[in-house]
Formats: sequence, C-alpha cells, structure tokens
Amino acid sequence: MKSIDNQLKRVGKQEISHGPTCQLIQEVFPDKKIVRILACHGTDRTLGPPTGLTGDEAPFRRTIMLHRVSQDIKYERHWEQWTSLSNRQLVRPAHPCRINITVFARDHVTNASSSILSTDRDCFTTTDYSPAEMPVAPPMQDSDRPAPDTTTGAKDPEPETAGDCPLTKPVEQTFRFHSLPKWEQQQIIHMHKNLGHPSNDRLSKALQIAGYRPDVSQAALELKCAVCSKCSVPNHQRPATLKPLLDFNHRIYVDGVNWTNARGKTLQFCHIVDAGSNFHVAIATPAKTTQDIINILNQHWMSWAGPPTELQVDSGTELNSEEFARFLQRVKGNTTCPLDHWQNAHQK
Repeated sequence: MKSIDNQLKRVGKQEISHGPTCQLIQEVFPDKKIVRILACHGTDRTLGPPTGLTGDEAPFRRTIMLHRVSQDIKYERHWEQWTSLSNRQLVRPAHPCRINITVFARDHVTNASSSILSTDRDCFTTTDYSPAEMPVAPPMQDSDRPAPDTTTGAKDPEPETAGDCPLTKPVEQTFRFHSLPKWEQQQIIHMHKNLGHPSNDRLSKALQIAGYRPDVSQAALELKCAVCSKCSVPNHQRPATLKPLLDFNHRIYVDGVNWTNARGKTLQFCHIVDAGSNFHVAIATPAKTTQDIINILNQHWMSWAGPPTELQVDSGTELNSEEFARFLQRVKGNTTCPLDHWQNAHQK
C-alpha cells in the first residue's frame, strides 16, 4: 500500500505498471491472473476498466482499499464480472477510500490457444527488469494479509438474475462462415467486437486492405452479430414515387364491387377510375354480365369522354370474355389484365 501511495498522483486515477508492486498484488489474489491495475486517491466510487481493456482480456475486477476513516486495509470478498454490468453499475457509490486499488483479472489459462488474448497489456511484463534481476518479494504472513471487509456497508454481491443481465442468444452463422477454420472464425468475431461493431462491408474492406485471403473477407460479409441485430435502427419507410403523367382517358380502371346497406340488401356497382386524374364514377348495375358492363361504359363514360386508349381490368370472367374483346375492337381500345392482385391496387 505504501509503494502504491508513493507512485500515485495527488489527483486522478493512475494505472500501476511497476513490476514488484504488481507481483505483490498478484500474491494477494493468487486465484486469478492480474492483467491491469488502477489506483486512485480519495475516492468513494468504484473504478471502471482502463482505456483499451476489453472484456475478453480481463472480465473480472476486485477492489482493495485503505479506508479513509478507520485506516484499515480491506478488500472485497468476491470477484465481480464487470462485463455484465450497466454503465450505472460499473461506476457506483462505494466505501470512502484514502486509496482505492482496483485490479482487473482473468482466469488462469493453460491452453496454448489462449495466445489470442492481448499479452502486450499485461502489467507484469516490463522492460525495467530481466527475469534474473526481478526482485522477489518475501512471502506474506497471515498476519500481514489485509483483513476482509467487515463493515456494514460491504455486502456480498447478490447472484445475477436473468432480468439483471439479459443473455444474448447465439446466432447461427452461414455455411461460408463455418467453412473457415475455428480459429479464423473466432478472429473475425473478436475483430468485429474490438473495432466497435462496424458494418460487414467496412470490416470486409478492411480485411482486404490488410491482405487477408478472399474467403476470409467474403465470410466477414456474412457475419451475423446478435448485438448488431438487436441495436439496429428501424428500417426507413418506403420512399414515395411519382406516378407517370397521363392524359385524361388515356388509361382507365374498371372493376365491380358489392355493397350491403343497413337493411342487409346487397347492391352491385361498376367502378370506373381514370389513371391520370383519379376521377372516378360508380354506377349501379343489375348484374355482373358482359352486356351490363358494356352498356354502362357506353352510357356513363364513352358518351362524354370517348373511348379510352387503354383499359385495365381484373381477372373477372365478364371482363375477359370474347364478347368484351369484340367490343374493345370496335372502339379501338386495348385491355390489360394483371396476374397478381396487388397490381390492381388502384381500382381495388
């Protein structure tokens, strides 16, 4: 504690990288591998992770402190997984400390594949001492170890529930992504997370510039991230389009409609709409026959507007019969009949 007190500035937090000091703190917490150490004078709040530290490097933190009032050295009983905390919980009110030392650590890894972790940030790797010159601290006696925090304010962390720490469901990747070796898949995922979740296009372009193989850059285009899909912005509304400028009576839509009044009586109408001006006429018709449609067009439309250049109808039999085709040949008009109902949305 005295060694860290001599290294600290009067104001602000500072990262401890002195080799012997880090070794002493590692002996206090032998169950974890200490990666980074932060210390600060006169604080009553917890310390967040240092700049550049990711959750994959050191997902656990623990605090050892010199109490401001009692001048006792205390430490937290349990490791806290800070990666599952919100920003408000990450830096929250704590005990009044004259010196606050927060260590960030990870589990001891013996697998050789753990080399993907960033070892260049390990605070125990220094250039001031060689392994032979590194001073060895004397073993700590039981009486020298700091006593656990017994104050009323120190509480054991409650077990996390699904509501406090929502779990992200794993995302199933594509076949091209799974065709890569396992270590390359993990490398792409780690790069995507450490770079701040860029878009797949930007990540793939960066891999191409860096000289990665084409199959790696192509797999990055198909990367699926649960965080990105959860935090994606809503899709924009469909942009408006300008309809084509048509002369009046160049194209008309004809369709039949049934309407039931309050007394329960069903009436049939023939609806005619001009495509250029949206001018429409509705005429009651006794039945949906081809001859009735021809009489309505002659009396209520062509008598004053003339024959249209194009007439669009649906797939009704009364509008696609041979009799109706002969009628259009006499008035020199063309008819179109879309196959899908959504193409008849204007008259519907």
